[in-house]
Amino acid sequence: MPVSSRVLDRVDPLSGIRTGSLLEVLTKVPDPRKPRGRRHPVAGIIGLALAAVLGGATSFLAIAEWAQDADDDMRAALGITGRAPAKDTFRRVLSKIDGDILDRLLGAFMHVRTFVALGRRVIAIDGKAVRVRHEVACVKWITAREALMVT
Repeated sequence: MPVSSRVLDRVDPLSGIRTGSLLEVLTKVPDPRKPRGRRHPVAGIIGLALAAVLGGATSFLAIAEWAQDADDDMRAALGITGRAPAKDTFRRVLSKIDGDILDRLLGAFMHVRTFVALGRRVIAIDGKAVRVRHEVACVKWITAREALMVT
């Protein structure tokens, strides 16, 4: 059995997900890098990448540029101190993380935040929060910081 399968079996997708922030969920993703030379936590790298993609980034270079443009408070809230991760750091980390574990964690995180509106299960995954009032869905734009639920 591959190592990632054994790790996946130990990940309880609902453990702390009902009340935790997305950043807390991302800390459960195993870091594929060797401990020596790590500058940034894997949860912060994934969090920056998610926020950048929500902001329209479509490449590792665009993600790195978005991360550089993010203010210090945003990066600090994600555990990123000093310089933002480089394009190659995003590429290496995002290419090596176990996609099955990330999928399971994010899927569970999103599922517990769904609700039923007009007979359909609804979830906002594109940076918008959806509310239903008098059978009309109202959309409120939120910032990347709110999407990651960090303060």
